[in-house]
Amino acid sequence: RSPKRFFQHKISKCRTEHRTDQSGSNLENQDYSTFGSCIDSYECTSPDGGIMRVQFGAVDGKTLVEYYDTDYNIQKTVTVPLALPKYGAFYESGNHYYILTGQDNPDNNDAVEVYRVTKYSKDWKVQGSASLYGENTKKAFDFGSARMTMNGNILYVRTCHVMYGGHQANVTFSVNTDNMTVVDKKTDISNVDTG
Repeated sequence: RSPKRFFQHKISKCRTEHRTDQSGSNLENQDYSTFGSCIDSYECTSPDGGIMRVQFGAVDGKTLVEYYDTDYNIQKTVTVPLALPKYGAFYESGNHYYILTGQDNPDNNDAVEVYRVTKYSKDWKVQGSASLYGENTKKAFDFGSARMTMNGNILYVRTCHVMYGGHQANVTFSVNTDNMTVVDKKTDISNVDTG
């Protein structure tokens, strides 16, 4: 059996034995449609050297975090409230986790918070956040995905939105993670060759 199938089998087995009140299956989520969508399952090493799976969409309004030992036996689960209603992405770096969330802005209001990056400690305590407001965003994350990466203390976010006028486009911004401030952004209407 492939490692992917083994891991999913072990998750199902563990959930059946230990947790029957939550659903977090990501089986066959590698199958994509014409349009992109946000990734809803992430796996990384947990602080104790085991395996941590971060799952969006399994619990309404929350992020489901599952901790496994290295034999894929579930150890515990934690739920973390989403800062804004729509999930975008997860990123792990050093001593922190980062979750990107967003919300729609149907009235095209420049005062509405449309994206937020929340910084967490490894025990899921909020350490700060950085936000974008308005940004020509009617619908956050629609028809695309979201990715984050880091260089030094700068977290780079690449995602998408449906703009006020109804067209879909990219959104790019970067956050200084020392003080959680947005240091650069590109959300306006343009056609450029570089990000």
